[in-house]
Amino acid sequence: MNRRVLVFLWLVSAFFSSCSDSKKSSIEEDLLELNTQTLDFNAKENYAFIGITSNTQWAATCDAAWLTPVPASGENHASLRVTAEANTLSSVRTCTVTVATKGGIAKTVKVTQTGTDPYILIDPVSAEALPAGEEITVNVTASAQWTVQVPDEAMEWISVKAQTGTQVVVSVTSNQSGAVRTACISFGLEGTDSQASFSLSQQHILPDLTIDPAQMSVADEASDITVNVTCDVAWDVRIPAADTWVTVKQKTDNQVVFSVEINSGSAMRTAEIDFLIEGFVANTFTLNQSTATVGGGYELMGKLGDIPNSIIGQTNSWLHTNLFRDIGFDYSEYPNCTGNGGYPNGKHLEILMDATLNKPVMRFYIHINTAPNTPYPINGGYLATTDRCGTSDRQRNEFKSATNNTTWSKMQGHYNEWQILRWKMRIPKGYQPTNNFCHIHQIKAQDGSNNGSPMITITLRANSNSGTNRRVCIEHTASGSGTSRGNMKEAPIDDFENEWVQIEEEMHFMPQGGNTDQHGFYRIKITRIRDNKVLIEHQRGDIEMIRKTATFLRGKWGIYRSLGGDIATNQNNKNSLLKDEYIDMCDFEVWRKNHNPNPAQPM
Repeated sequence: MNRRVLVFLWLVSAFFSSCSDSKKSSIEEDLLELNTQTLDFNAKENYAFIGITSNTQWAATCDAAWLTPVPASGENHASLRVTAEANTLSSVRTCTVTVATKGGIAKTVKVTQTGTDPYILIDPVSAEALPAGEEITVNVTASAQWTVQVPDEAMEWISVKAQTGTQVVVSVTSNQSGAVRTACISFGLEGTDSQASFSLSQQHILPDLTIDPAQMSVADEASDITVNVTCDVAWDVRIPAADTWVTVKQKTDNQVVFSVEINSGSAMRTAEIDFLIEGFVANTFTLNQSTATVGGGYELMGKLGDIPNSIIGQTNSWLHTNLFRDIGFDYSEYPNCTGNGGYPNGKHLEILMDATLNKPVMRFYIHINTAPNTPYPINGGYLATTDRCGTSDRQRNEFKSATNNTTWSKMQGHYNEWQILRWKMRIPKGYQPTNNFCHIHQIKAQDGSNNGSPMITITLRANSNSGTNRRVCIEHTASGSGTSRGNMKEAPIDDFENEWVQIEEEMHFMPQGGNTDQHGFYRIKITRIRDNKVLIEHQRGDIEMIRKTATFLRGKWGIYRSLGGDIATNQNNKNSLLKDEYIDMCDFEVWRKNHNPNPAQPM
């Protein structure tokens, strides 16, 4: 062969050899490899990754519901995340993860998860049931099913009322046995020896122990108080260790006498004294003691505190002549008069013993003639008493600080003076005000051309006609260029009814304007004595606290209310809601600072 032929044959052979290699590459087999053949998990919820090496599409499955592979399918190389749920069983469990291609190649990974150590937990682990019986809930956390077992000897008084997978309700009957009883309730984990114990105890029902009074409020002075006890078994008292100001002076089978020290502090104090049977609390006595100390530079000007027991039952003019005016107070504004609307020799003010405070207190009465009650002998045939036989559209029965501005000037409020008034009050249950005024306290000018309206009042009000929404209101009325603040604060009468309250109001007798040190100021705080709850608290500066041309203002207490119309012209003008009422008061104090040496200085 010549040389050209040989070259041609070589080229043809090379061409066919190249075509054969290309066809072989296009039909290459599927590739699938996993980076592990086993995975191990502990009992907790957990996850791991399986590395996949592949050149084609694949799918991942698992033969157990507690393990999940993600993603469920993919292509080429990837990481497969497998997540195992927590194993709450005590036994080991296994499963298989399979990764397969469409071409039929499959690889597997065996997964093993250890079991949980058996456990059972309860909360609480103990309880003391009420003597009268109760239902007690016990929460249960366990690694498997569990049971609860009440001991045979306790089944008469303990039973399982309800049970779920995580909770059991135990019912305990009242303990009439006369002794403390106990039991241990068992909680067991099925298939194991694991247990939890619930300890239950119950004090027996104590004999009745009653005390009289159940609470008492005393003045700041040192005193002895007596609590009567009715009980058929031995009893004792326990005074809190912090309350060193009260001690047991004497104790008998039916009575205990406590000695109370003087309260020289600046705050009211309270002791909760327990009466015990067999070491358990059978009753509690609440003792409140007020304070005489005001502080802040104030001096006590006058006080009507403890009223002698010897004058209990005395009324009206006797009290004015023989008690009040000798200590700077006055009782002359009441309807013990002979004109129309007067009720001569009627009971308008009475001194009577109060069981709660354990002392004599003052009771102010106001009278209305309403059928079917026997009519009072009110002059002129009026259906109600009037304002001292004068103005016939209102009633008045009030007590006040002395109106003498020389001898008793210290009891009054003068220009630029500061004054604190303190007293106790009780509104009886069912007191019915109207939408008209019913003042139970006033700060009012005695003289001058602007002495008609009171400056500050504590007023009882209700909605018109219905008499609902009964409330205690703190009201302010200005004169001249001042701004009346109106109803500054109020609270429902329901909070006050049959409750002694301590009232304290502080005043700076100055005009409304001026700089921060030279303007009027008013503050009031009313605290319910039984539980020290503050029922009303309010203060404001830049308030008019003077009456132009007046030389002094003074406090008034009692009942001063509108009849709703003039009964002298028509008896039917009287508001139909009105009825006989009374209010109790005691422990009046007048404090002063920044004394004005010229009490006759006009405001």
